[in-house]
Amino acid sequence: MHTKKMLTLEETKQKIAKGLHLFLAGDETLLQQLPRGNWAGGTIPYFIGDNGGEFSRNKLYVWEMPDFVVGTQVKTYDTYSLFNVYKEAPENGFSLIVLPASSPTHLSFALNATRYELFASRPLIGWISGVALEDLHTEIPRVYNGFSGEVLYDGAVVMHVTLPAGKAADMGIINIFEPGDGDTLVFLSDSFFVTDVVINGEKRSLADYIDEMHLDIKIPLVADYNGAKINISFQSIDRVTKLVTFYAPVFAGVEYKHAHPVADYMQAFLSHVSVGDYSRIYYSCNCILNYLYAGLEGKKTAEITGPITFGEVAYQLLNQTLVYIKIVDVNLAERLLGSVALNQRYRLLETLLSAIPDPVFYKDVKGRYMGCNSAFEKFMKTSRKDIIGNTAYSVVSKEIADIFTERDRQLLQNPPRQSYETRLQDGSGRMRSVIFHKATFNDGAGKVAGLIGVLTDVTDLRLAESTLEKTVKKLTAVLEQVKAIKGLIPICSQCKRIRTDNGSWQNLEAYFKDQSDSDFTHCICDKCLASEQEKGEQRREKQHPPDDKA
Repeated sequence: MHTKKMLTLEETKQKIAKGLHLFLAGDETLLQQLPRGNWAGGTIPYFIGDNGGEFSRNKLYVWEMPDFVVGTQVKTYDTYSLFNVYKEAPENGFSLIVLPASSPTHLSFALNATRYELFASRPLIGWISGVALEDLHTEIPRVYNGFSGEVLYDGAVVMHVTLPAGKAADMGIINIFEPGDGDTLVFLSDSFFVTDVVINGEKRSLADYIDEMHLDIKIPLVADYNGAKINISFQSIDRVTKLVTFYAPVFAGVEYKHAHPVADYMQAFLSHVSVGDYSRIYYSCNCILNYLYAGLEGKKTAEITGPITFGEVAYQLLNQTLVYIKIVDVNLAERLLGSVALNQRYRLLETLLSAIPDPVFYKDVKGRYMGCNSAFEKFMKTSRKDIIGNTAYSVVSKEIADIFTERDRQLLQNPPRQSYETRLQDGSGRMRSVIFHKATFNDGAGKVAGLIGVLTDVTDLRLAESTLEKTVKKLTAVLEQVKAIKGLIPICSQCKRIRTDNGSWQNLEAYFKDQSDSDFTHCICDKCLASEQEKGEQRREKQHPPDDKA
């Protein structure tokens, strides 16, 4: 049995005193009065309760863990340790996360979550804590680790929840927006803040474009992130500096479109949430922008309740969506063939990739790295978290990235395999000769979903081949020279000079030096040495005859 509803401060304290495991949302004045216990949460005074949308500073929204839960663990993370959140999540279960709005950890998570180790391998769901809109400039959002008593203005608090065999977590996203039919927008970098954008291939001021096209900035940009429609909501436009600010970051190289207009925002939202069985929803949250733009105060969203947040998390940061998680019954065989088996296969894949000595990587159809092995990290002299989620333009020079992008495009259009040799600068700045072997892979529907590549460094081989080629050429030249002096050589029997092809006479040493790389050392043989010594004695005797003593 579990409950999820609005409770008073005293009612919440009673549940904590009973040792119940809770995830909480409420105003800071309430959360700071709670005793330590098995709970975690963050600040927010907006909710969808049983009677619809409401603003409250005297009630908390309380999720009580089901009694069948195997266990929970509340952990605090900072900007750097949050990289491990998926790795530390339970194999069968889910993780609830809350981060303070506009904190460095919030911004880092938004930009880097897709690069986290084991990204999206286990359900991660949660929200961005906030404050009353009238207090935006005076109050700071907070998150709480009730187990340790920590109160954080920067960081993340995560409750890892382990489920028993026979139970599984099923996470979902409700998004009322669809990509429009207008221009395609591509951004130049990963950022919350933008001045320029490439529109249909032309670089332009985004602020000017919004004004010229009279775009409704209550309607977000929408992009396809590996099959999921993800919104990027507008926060503000500075007409002086031309700076456009978003509530979630845009990513370089991704194609965005302004969403279709929604004639009746509330009706569109209700038409989505009214479809399907939401009776098993354990946790959910909705965006403050939906609350404001759809006028949700006093209105119900079917039977879905929860906090109204400054951003939603479903694997990564989202905007203008409703996210939820169900706890469903599955039999053991289904579980083994489902999430656990997938995790086991994922770990097996990681082990196999790590065992391959050559650098290996894989990308999605947008050219973004989805993963790599340690050999690729070593070759590029960078960490996996700085590779995953980025395109080649963030890893190598633009000149080389242009080549990779074009080759990848050719392969994705003409699968399944491709091989080629090129020059590539490694992470140390050295130019290397490499051979790429690439192949496409498909999704469950048989559609090309990306490519995997293996990089073979043949620099030493090519150097050895070049050295061997030079040696062969040199030996061949010597052989030709030897052939040139082979056979009868016209030599003078008296002076020993040799007649050349043009009829002139050349001394023997000069002739051989011209015809080959040979040179002469000057020495004297034993016979000639003895002869010269004898001649020397004879000369001395003539110059100094012996005395006649007869």
